[in-house]
Amino acid sequence: MASGLGLSNYPAVTVNGPIDVVLNDCNQIMPSEYCTRIAVGTVFQPFTLDFKFNDIDIGAPVFSRQFCATYCSEFGLVRLIKSFSTRTINVLLGNNLQYPVEFVFLDVVKPLTDFTTAGIANYAKELNISEGFNVIIDALNKEKKAIAGISAVFPLAIAELASLAIDWSEVSSEEGYRQVEERARELQNVYNEVLSTINNCIEAYPGLTRNHKTMYRQMIRDYLNGILPLANPDWSPNELKDYLLQEVTNYLLNYGISC
Repeated sequence: MASGLGLSNYPAVTVNGPIDVVLNDCNQIMPSEYCTRIAVGTVFQPFTLDFKFNDIDIGAPVFSRQFCATYCSEFGLVRLIKSFSTRTINVLLGNNLQYPVEFVFLDVVKPLTDFTTAGIANYAKELNISEGFNVIIDALNKEKKAIAGISAVFPLAIAELASLAIDWSEVSSEEGYRQVEERARELQNVYNEVLSTINNCIEAYPGLTRNHKTMYRQMIRDYLNGILPLANPDWSPNELKDYLLQEVTNYLLNYGISC
């Protein structure tokens, strides 16, 4: 196509494969109107391209030929899509026939290389998303502060799970802290109930020495602390209790203990 238009210097950009994947994923998670294909016609009959660029492609990689030293491939990731525009251009075929071609113009940026907070902030500015980035950073700072305070009273795993239930972009630090503290008390009650149930099982389990019982009680406490942050933060106390009891019961079965 480029040769036919008299272009000699153009990037060998690969888009068909990645965009097909994006389109397939789009159809699975987005309303169909956001994933429709571009219809482009000719003087003979209309046909459909295999993809359409839309907002889901922002941030997608662009692969191309690039200057390379001895120890790397000449083909690789060169930019990420920042924005795009489309334009239909009629290409002459001869005999006064024209062939409409849909061109996609990409505005691209280099991939992020500075992963410090300041580096990411500058990159967000380059992408024109500083406002959204600042909202996220503010929310993270409020969550971090709340976890630090709550974990002084409750186990860290409980503080982390409680904080996940809060939409930190919608609340003040004070209100968020209050909600986390309330949720943490609820989680602590569930945690204690599960721990008590399992400890009673271990204590009454036949054939275990006192040292074994002490060891298993500590193992269960460590295991609960490890799986708590993986639970759904929106579960009700009963849902969380059922999940933890099932996980701990399965864990003990690995050691031949049935509770």
